Amino acid sequence: MRLRGIYYDGKSARAVLVDVLERRDQVWIRADGFERIESLSDVRIGEQIGSAPRIVCYADGAHVEIGDHDAFAFWLKAIGYRETAVDMAQRSLPIALFSLFLLMFAGTAAYQWGLPYMAKQLAERIPTELAAKLSEGTLSVL
Repeated sequence: MRLRGIYYDGKSARAVLVDVLERRDQVWIRADGFERIESLSDVRIGEQIGSAPRIVCYADGAHVEIGDHDAFAFWLKAIGYRETAVDMAQRSLPIALFSLFLLMFAGTAAYQWGLPYMAKQLAERIPTELAAKLSEGTLSVL
């Protein structure tokens, strides 16, 4: 399988079309008169965000953009890269729905129980003189 990418050197805006080759535990790219081999541990593999190209980032600021997600996933497996649990969870519909439910529950709980609790705690800490002045000010406005 042929995996193509666009290489940017991080110093200029020049794009170079490269072949991304399989080599165990290494990221190997090659173009006419150009070759770069880096250890897999020395690069950062960007996460998949929708249909945007996946990115392989080098420590010196260079990067390769790869648009074919299926071929890239196959290539990652071939070189021994294992995606993190966070990467996989971001693409999981059940986890996204559970997270949405958890967020709604947390917001409701904070409004239902947290807000009254915090208001009570704050009200008990307001000095009597300040409470009287606030009451007088409110009555004069009303």
